[in-house]
Amino acid sequence: VSSLERCSKLRNVTFAKELGTIYDRVKRIEWLSEVLFKQLNISDLLLDDVRIASSLCKHDLVSQIVSEFPELQGLMGSKYLLEEGKSREVSLSVLEHYLPRGAGDDLPKSTGGSILALSERLELLISIFAKGDRPSGSSDPYALRRAGNGILQIVWEREWKLDILKLLEKGINNWSNKFPKLGINRVRLYNDLSEFFRQRFISL
Repeated sequence: VSSLERCSKLRNVTFAKELGTIYDRVKRIEWLSEVLFKQLNISDLLLDDVRIASSLCKHDLVSQIVSEFPELQGLMGSKYLLEEGKSREVSLSVLEHYLPRGAGDDLPKSTGGSILALSERLELLISIFAKGDRPSGSSDPYALRRAGNGILQIVWEREWKLDILKLLEKGINNWSNKFPKLGINRVRLYNDLSEFFRQRFISL
């Protein structure tokens, strides 16, 4: 089974209620990767690799081995892509976009992996906040705080000048158009996410 065939199977896997499938999620990650790429003003030589990696970043989730051993997600995805002849940069980006997995974990080393890791976490935050869920007390089922910490850690480590608030504004406008049934209050969502990042910043 090829990576493209696995990607197609993601249409049958639900991401979260009201947010479509994991295939839909990947499309949002692709969009964010492109926006991030332009905002960070990175060499266009990397753009094709970032596009390919973002489109294939979750393909291994429907593989039998990851179904049995979820901790191998990303690792198996990168190995499958190398086996198919994809570039080392694309494979490494897919592997690294899960980093950091937790406090004290390694951060992505490659530019592509860093962009994809940021996109994946931003997609998670905007999507889950958009449907009305927030971390509260010890309850954080989607690990949103960890996602926010990861974003800030990667940006600091790479010394990127990234306007996160501007990025949130673009994302919220896009999500509002994609999910009219959610009735997204753009101002409230922007304020909630801004405050969330302020708290993560203070925490770190």
